[in-house]
Amino acid sequence: MFRIVKFYYPSIKKLERLEDVANQEDEIFKFALTFSNIGIEEKLATLEEVLADQMIPVSSGHGDIDLIISGVHKANGLAKLSNEWGIAPTEIAAFGDSGNDIEMLEYAGLSYAMENAQEKVKQASKEVIGSNNQEGVLEVIEQLLNH
Repeated sequence: MFRIVKFYYPSIKKLERLEDVANQEDEIFKFALTFSNIGIEEKLATLEEVLADQMIPVSSGHGDIDLIISGVHKANGLAKLSNEWGIAPTEIAAFGDSGNDIEMLEYAGLSYAMENAQEKVKQASKEVIGSNNQEGVLEVIEQLLNH
């Protein structure tokens, strides 16, 4: 399992005890949980109930659930970059397929959900495009650049 996680987080370290986190210099901004891809909606609902206002569980695809701090999501990052670079949200295109993309899709002026996206993600986007396997993102980027 650690090998799989290391692919997404190359600088991750194993700690012997959870208490050792307090001795690290890094700031914790999320926990990533990995489950089988069965019953994710039920797991999300249970985590929402148990965690209440402490953390927000969001699906990040492939059976993974991220527990994030309120306000620490992709739209927050886009807003910071938008302000820094002087880019209006209407000039931003975003693509998503999982629950951790919803705020970003709502923030961006152009938002696209993949055909294979979760239903909540499709509802948050302005347009549904081809699936990941159909090069849907590539096609839209080419259209945007050639427009």
